[in-house]
Amino acid sequence: MGDPSEGFALMRLLADGKERSIDELAGLSGQSPARIEVGIRSLVSEGFEIEACPGGRLRHPFAFDLLDRRRIRDALGENARRRLNDIEVHFEIDSTNRRSMDLARSGESLPFACLAEMQSAGKGRNGRTFLSPLGGNLYLSLAARTTLEGSSLSGLSPAVAVAVAKAIILAGRDRAVDAQVKIKWPNDIHARGRKLGGILIESSRVSNRVSKECIVIIGVGINLRLSPAVVERIDQPVGDLFDLFGDTPPRNAFAARLIDALIETLHCYERAGFGHFKDAFGDLDLLAGRDIEVEGPSGRLHGRASGLGENGALMLCVDGAAEPVAIVCGEVRTVDDDTVADPEGIRIRIARSAASTQNRVCGQGRSSDRI
Repeated sequence: MGDPSEGFALMRLLADGKERSIDELAGLSGQSPARIEVGIRSLVSEGFEIEACPGGRLRHPFAFDLLDRRRIRDALGENARRRLNDIEVHFEIDSTNRRSMDLARSGESLPFACLAEMQSAGKGRNGRTFLSPLGGNLYLSLAARTTLEGSSLSGLSPAVAVAVAKAIILAGRDRAVDAQVKIKWPNDIHARGRKLGGILIESSRVSNRVSKECIVIIGVGINLRLSPAVVERIDQPVGDLFDLFGDTPPRNAFAARLIDALIETLHCYERAGFGHFKDAFGDLDLLAGRDIEVEGPSGRLHGRASGLGENGALMLCVDGAAEPVAIVCGEVRTVDDDTVADPEGIRIRIARSAASTQNRVCGQGRSSDRI
């Protein structure tokens, strides 16, 4: 988009879902009709859905809240408000995770949160991209420092998935809806057979003379409301909170709830590790008891998923084996009824080297995965 400020101003005018003509939009924005037409084409190219209405008028198909830094901060719980150093809100950014890591390495006071209306180079799993278009979804990253590093962070990804799933469940209870949310190990959030969002955690070790610390970036993406055009571009079943609840939770309040949950999760994880979250994950485990196939460095294994170990590894009961096998790296595919719906399987990778200067603790997905 040529000028992000112009794009944001135009999107602000369309965010209420009302019909307006090009001339009306030009008058409200102080731009020429030709400039508005260029801006409309640019927004559409970034995945922002605009409907043509009778009389040459235009509208976004639904109203949504624009992200607002002050409203997010005001909605934070007391603990998060006390601990969080700052919040950034961008209209367009390459990646909230990348921005957060760059600022953290430059010495920015942590923790802080970074949110964006759109990401032009959203970071997916294993270095892949994911779709993050304009129009009411939620993309945020929390940057923090921790004394944990390397293998001790391996269970943080499923722990964060528990926190995100619970935040969605609470949003459903606010609307008297049973969200039926599950977690597909290690960190994909699902409901009713469709993916709602996911998590990407990155870490970078920072050493100094005083102490050894690790920067951790927790990236979360949630589908609040997807347009049909965006759904068609994703090669797996996806859902959103609008379909789940019948409406979407207010974005700023929901963003604050997620930030609250992420800050508290990291604090608890530092004190108690994944064991603190193990039972909660078990209650939400989508794979538990299902027959799966794992292809990893040592070959291919068949067995039944039997929950998670203390470090967040997937436990696999293999026929003939006396003890379950801990899966920390490999490609996993269900071999029950999901095989047809999900032929490429579920790929999983967890960081293995504590000595790496930058680790990723995440699930590995397909090229069009959304966080």
